[in-house]
Amino acid sequence: MRIPRFTAAELEGVVQLLSSEAIPFELEGVTVGATGWGATTEYYLLVNEADFVATCALLMDYYNIDSGTEEPFEGTCPACHSEVAGTLECPDCGLHFGFETPTSMQQHPFYKFLEEHGLLPTD
Repeated sequence: MRIPRFTAAELEGVVQLLSSEAIPFELEGVTVGATGWGATTEYYLLVNEADFVATCALLMDYYNIDSGTEEPFEGTCPACHSEVAGTLECPDCGLHFGFETPTSMQQHPFYKFLEEHGLLPTD
């Protein structure tokens, strides 16, 4: 199975991750953004079909791709310093304590691949 695309700078972490879990893989380099000024090489990750789901799950965890946390927060609100007793929002200033996948990651080819194939986690 072919999982898109990772930059050369990302490869070290991805390779370490998959190697630590003993998931066999190969890399396939592709040239992207070719112009008169040059191009960039990015890499597809090739994994066995049997390892596809586990690989995607590892990568989603590695890149903090999830449906967001909905665990109640208890403590002092970092915005207004009010005490919060186990809720998702500060009762005084309304700060929401849940989080979603960072916007920058939502532009990543791997995220788009998950989105296009209906593989993103849901609530």
